[in-house]
Amino acid sequence: MKGKERNKKRTKEEHIIDNTPEICELRWREATSKSNQEKRNKKYDKKNESKYVSKGGKKAVDKIPKTRVVVPALRPLGYKEIAKKTWFDKMSCKLKYAYDQIRRSNFKLHSKKITKNNKDPAVREKIKKKKKELDDTMEILVEGFLDTDFLHDDLKASNCNPAVPASYAPSAFNVYYSRLVGKDEKRQLEDKEGYSLAWSYGSGSGGSTIGLNPSTRKVFKATKDEFVGSIADKALTLMEELMRLDPQYDEQLGENHLNVLSVKVYWGEKRVNEHNDIDMSKYSGPKKNNSQKPGTPVLIYTVGDPKKLIFHRRQMVPAAKHSGYDFKPPLGIPKGQPNREDIVVGQFHKDAFILVFADEDHEGGYYWVHSSNTDDLIAPGDSYYRGFTISFMGRSCIHQILINDRDNTVFSEMSESQKNIYIFETEAARAIIGCEQHKCVWAAIKHNARTMLCDWYPRKKIVWDSKDWNDNIKKTYP
Repeated sequence: MKGKERNKKRTKEEHIIDNTPEICELRWREATSKSNQEKRNKKYDKKNESKYVSKGGKKAVDKIPKTRVVVPALRPLGYKEIAKKTWFDKMSCKLKYAYDQIRRSNFKLHSKKITKNNKDPAVREKIKKKKKELDDTMEILVEGFLDTDFLHDDLKASNCNPAVPASYAPSAFNVYYSRLVGKDEKRQLEDKEGYSLAWSYGSGSGGSTIGLNPSTRKVFKATKDEFVGSIADKALTLMEELMRLDPQYDEQLGENHLNVLSVKVYWGEKRVNEHNDIDMSKYSGPKKNNSQKPGTPVLIYTVGDPKKLIFHRRQMVPAAKHSGYDFKPPLGIPKGQPNREDIVVGQFHKDAFILVFADEDHEGGYYWVHSSNTDDLIAPGDSYYRGFTISFMGRSCIHQILINDRDNTVFSEMSESQKNIYIFETEAARAIIGCEQHKCVWAAIKHNARTMLCDWYPRKKIVWDSKDWNDNIKKTYP
């Protein structure tokens, strides 16, 4: 029977009955049988290959909405209490439901806060002490980061969107700190005068979705010779030491080390859409061009106002267009639509959350993707989210890049004519950088960063440089 005909005869009740790990496992065994695996891998790997631009340099899809608010509303001093109350009023019941889902569901979620559920009192006490040491270091790192490296606003064209400054893009604002590659570990790139070899995240399979301009993007060195980089290096060391205190994460890390600190900053409409950190083939394991080491856990450290981390399940269901199976949301819920089976995790100031690879592994017929946003956290009386949140992610990466010792730009082997000029080097993109609206955007962002620091860390009164702020400027783009 063909897949489409078979699906028509399946009732909603039958879908629910089949909504179990056991059924997923049976489907997985059928889909990964030796007779079909090689043919399917070849078909789907070729299908999933994508480029920034099509032949001729034209972008494939314009996904940016017609109007987006890009000038952040000013975050008042004392917003911390407003954010806490808004979370309690709007999210506490959803959070309780999500935790109940985890407890009663047959579909296991391995990722969790590192301070939770460890049964050994001695290990819990060690984790508590190491966590305090990490907290003290992160406070220093946050202040240095916001004063220096945070200010680089590169052009971004994520998911083949037209280029805009990263502060304008819908996706969270990205900054990276990377440790240098040791002499015994160099294997992809040769030494180049004036450049240092460093580990990298988002330069392998994820390069086309992160979408930073290859000719100007920066990666900051996490070394003792750099001001903020030296603190980032210490933070990576403490993150790894914290993870290794738990035997399961120590085993998952193995001989690997955390070598990249990726940073995401959220404000206003900023978000990260559904994704996996490890790019997987449909019926086999991780793809070869992943920049993060498959199987290794990631530690997410949160600073500032609350935000949501959401896990969305994908499971094998009978395909509509062919006789096999596809990974889909449970019960046929369309991608991107609210799903009561999603697991919502609250991320609060100083939280340390572990993302575990087992949740992304397709084996067994189901897996989890995750997203992050501040939807529904608008305070009463506001029409715009005024919160400001930073996520620091310690990762173990295997991809290598060359960083310019003078300005931290990443070396690219592409010629100038190949560097996606059809997306980045446009008149519209160049016109935004430094315009009155762009200056106003950064005046607001810097103000919100400072008020967040004052709210969440004890500090003297802030001084806001308001010379570029204009309350009458147009708040939307384009």
